[in-house]
Amino acid sequence: MREGEGKYVFAAEHDGTYKFCFSNKMSVVAHKTVRVVIDTGTDENLESLATKSNLDSVEQSIVSISHMVRMVEFHQANYRQLHERHLTTVAATNFQVRMWSMLECLSVFIVAALQVFFIKRTFPSHPRTSRIGV
Repeated sequence: MREGEGKYVFAAEHDGTYKFCFSNKMSVVAHKTVRVVIDTGTDENLESLATKSNLDSVEQSIVSISHMVRMVEFHQANYRQLHERHLTTVAATNFQVRMWSMLECLSVFIVAALQVFFIKRTFPSHPRTSRIGV
């Protein structure tokens, strides 16, 4: 599976050991972050121990809250990762903006110096005086 960003969900059909393989064929130079979340088991394990009629409403609420807390933790970790990646992008962009600003300032000073040089060369500061008729 080749994908830039996203989520891949795999439901195992059989008990046993599974292996994950990640490839970096496209670019070995670029920085990459891979986040793997493995959720083992579902709430069905509780249902196999007792039917829903045996669970009172408090136990059902606890199971539901437990699932929601896991989802909140997953999303918070995902948002932290996105925040770090965007912060890195902002820092790199800020550096580039500073470099371009310095280059623009330097070019303005060079153009100003060249203008002064050519104006002084065109109009000399000591005009030549010529004496006529003396």
